[in-house]
Amino acid sequence: FCTSVEQNYKNCKDVLNYVVAHPEVQTAAHTFPRVFVLCGPHRSGTTLLYNLLACDPASRAPTLLDMVYPVPPLVRSDTAAQSQRK
Repeated sequence: FCTSVEQNYKNCKDVLNYVVAHPEVQTAAHTFPRVFVLCGPHRSGTTLLYNLLACDPASRAPTLLDMVYPVPPLVRSDTAAQSQRK
């Protein structure tokens, strides 16, 4: 539990520091896109639906590494940086 709390605190601190260091990501009006949370029981097709939604270029389907290490945000097409993050 303590490790999880420490990791969440570190992620929050990293995100805040990133926003302060990169003023271009700050906006006057905080307009957030709609969020779609996908969940379901085992073997119900959630992985298939996730993969189908991830194919849409207008959407953002985060990987596990994106959620564990949110800073710096990676562009979907930057496969080299994604492989270095592992």
